Amino acid sequence: MSFQPQPQPQAQAPGRGYTMAGIGLFVVGLAAGAALFFLSGSTEEDTVKKFARAPAGCTTTLQFDRADTYEVYLETAGVLENVGGDCAANGAGYNHADDDPPRVSLSFLDANNAEVPLSPGSGATYDVGGFRGQAVQQVQIAAAGAYSLTVTSETNDFVIAIGGETDADSEKLKLAAVGAALAGVVMGFVLLIAGNRAKRSTPAPAPAATGPGWGAPTQQ
Repeated sequence: MSFQPQPQPQAQAPGRGYTMAGIGLFVVGLAAGAALFFLSGSTEEDTVKKFARAPAGCTTTLQFDRADTYEVYLETAGVLENVGGDCAANGAGYNHADDDPPRVSLSFLDANNAEVPLSPGSGATYDVGGFRGQAVQQVQIAAAGAYSLTVTSETNDFVIAIGGETDADSEKLKLAAVGAALAGVVMGFVLLIAGNRAKRSTPAPAPAATGPGWGAPTQQ
């Protein structure tokens, strides 16, 4: 009667867990960064589409939810949806040549019909999602509530759009994208180094015994 030695399970290579985790962090960090960077473009478009708009030739009622300083954009291309006040809006588009900006007069009043002063704008521009505009003035809203804006001009193929900085949320997402990518790369690199050190510091296994005396006992 003879006995065969049982095969021993293969031991996991030293540092393999660190190496796999490092590679995983590389991939996840870069993927998250790419996704956030891609979303930053759509965020700017969403921000512009949410601007309050006032067409020329009438008075628009604007509702502000908070006190803040807002940009006043001369928007020469876009689509005008429903607006409050005595202005008609039917979703029609408009497109005014940028090389011949319209002459515009604005009257901004608060709920007590007091004039709200306008100051020079930042000059920031946008051209996204079919909307094109430039910040020509700024208005400081002292308190939340209803305000009225009267736009007077000889032409009506433009609107006045009011909102914050178009790329504020977009820039935050871009910074988050860079941060996610860097975090993944740095942490992945650290784990790869740890895995490599673990491989070097682990002694090689002793060779299996061979020669006389090795083998299964036999029964006569």
